[in-house]
Amino acid sequence: MRIRAERRAAEELLAIRMWYRQQSPTAEASFFDAYERAKQTLRASPAAGAPFLGGTRRLVMTGFPYSVVYRTENDWVTIVAIAHAKRRPGYWTKG
Repeated sequence: MRIRAERRAAEELLAIRMWYRQQSPTAEASFFDAYERAKQTLRASPAAGAPFLGGTRRLVMTGFPYSVVYRTENDWVTIVAIAHAKRRPGYWTKG
């Protein structure tokens, strides 16, 4: 499977990494490693995430309060959000 991220998800990823970097460069590196592991999991097994809202799936990132929200189509995994556990589910569908 090939993986791509919608622009909004890519912007979220950058903002999250910047926040962790301000806390600690080590924390930022750990977060990015967890994100990369999640992508590897999705590449190998697109159905790894649990069914979620509106035809998406959600894969919880190990060690962090975030999930990769994605949908699959043909041979693509499209990441639509890097969602914090405390954010309202479905926020990524609004504007």
